[in-house]
Amino acid sequence: MTTNRRKPPKFTATGKITLTALSLIGFVGGWNLIARQENQQAQANEPVQVPTPVISASPLPPTATPWPTVAPLAELPPIPTLAAIQSLPAANPAAAINPVSNVELAPIQLAPLPTLAPLPAVPQAPPPPPPMPVMPAGNSNRSGGS
Repeated sequence: MTTNRRKPPKFTATGKITLTALSLIGFVGGWNLIARQENQQAQANEPVQVPTPVISASPLPPTATPWPTVAPLAELPPIPTLAAIQSLPAANPAAAINPVSNVELAPIQLAPLPTLAPLPAVPQAPPPPPPMPVMPAGNSNRSGGS
């Protein structure tokens, strides 16, 4: 009985990804080269126009831009802040910690958990298979791989 070994693929997934990336880069690069060539040809066909500088005297503003007046710092109202607490009221410390201390809750009654039956004993593992018989050296029908 001969087993036909499957030949390894020559065009693997890594090769496909690499070829796709290179094709995309080549396409975009070719598009860029064509666009540059068209732009250079269009610029070569246009007549060169040198702009003549126009010098005009612009009048300077007589004064700087007026800024709005700002009130001096002494007249500004104080910034509202919260007053700092010096000490906590010590009337009833328990009420300060737990404001809902007058609520009486009944103890929670839970049903007892059911007990599970003990697991069955694990059976013994089967004995290991006997060792394979040794084949004689010169009586093989298989070739050495070629």
